[in-house]
Amino acid sequence: MQPIEPDEAARGVAELYGMRGRLDRLASERDQTLLFAHDAGTRCILKIYHPGESEAVIAFQLDALRYLEAHAPDLPVPRVILPSGAPRHPVGASPDRWGTSSYALHRFSDGTTRIVSMLSFLDGERLDQSPSTPLQAQRLGAVLANLGWALREFEAPAPTQDPLWNLSNAAAALPLAREMTGPSRNVVESVLRRFEREILPRLERLPSQVIHHDFNPHNVLTVRGDPDRIAAVIDFGDLTRAPRVNDLAVALAWRVVARLRKSLALEHRRACAACRLGANATGNDRCHLRMAGPPPSRQRGISLAIPCTRPGGSRAMAWMFGHDLEPAHGS
Repeated sequence: MQPIEPDEAARGVAELYGMRGRLDRLASERDQTLLFAHDAGTRCILKIYHPGESEAVIAFQLDALRYLEAHAPDLPVPRVILPSGAPRHPVGASPDRWGTSSYALHRFSDGTTRIVSMLSFLDGERLDQSPSTPLQAQRLGAVLANLGWALREFEAPAPTQDPLWNLSNAAAALPLAREMTGPSRNVVESVLRRFEREILPRLERLPSQVIHHDFNPHNVLTVRGDPDRIAAVIDFGDLTRAPRVNDLAVALAWRVVARLRKSLALEHRRACAACRLGANATGNDRCHLRMAGPPPSRQRGISLAIPCTRPGGSRAMAWMFGHDLEPAHGS
């Protein structure tokens, strides 16, 4: 499906929100995300959703953001900008608890009618591009805890959806694991069966609530020039109702992945440096390792976050599996 051109999207913003400015495309997956630079100098994020996206899912996400604005205004999350030029209750949209719809329906020149929403722009540097420190980790935990606490009484019914990336649905990946080849297949199947047999029954007894469920380094921004300060938590596209320990499991898993990647990158740089030293000694200036990447045994590694329970409370375990890697535990 062809994306909507920025010029056409800008006309839609003028019609729906009464604002004029310039739009630039941002990286996104299924939906279209654009940065809107208002003529008045402010910036916003425009979302044009895929025509096949569930309206109930979008309404649920935006309702949660408005709930956080009302009940936890100090949390660094996007604010919903309400459409002004659209009907109070767009055709096909239901008013939420606020008495207004948080989005609009707009018909584009390709003949599709799509849901459109606008959010405030939060500036910062992506967490994966910021140096990691113990203080930063502590503050990340505090932000995640405060977000979970703020959402604990958010009672909007979660739409029915069972995405594979929901940790509670990990066992649904078993058919995919059977398509794998090589030694990693047995490791993955063994872990998924253990999850289904031992972890899932315990997980279902843990407290559940609405959680962010995608607390990864691409969705957390730090203050530019001060990586210890958290500037924003963005992308509520995976918002769901699940055991709240799942949020911790996701965050810890990404933490382990980030550390492993940095370790492999350092290992590779050292190998390249050694190769260059050898090349200088032999007169050969070609680095054969430059494009080699991590050793094949580590390339086979995969990450899987699985929440588990232990005496004394709920904990999250992040396992990194590979030919020569041992499970890494986080609590």
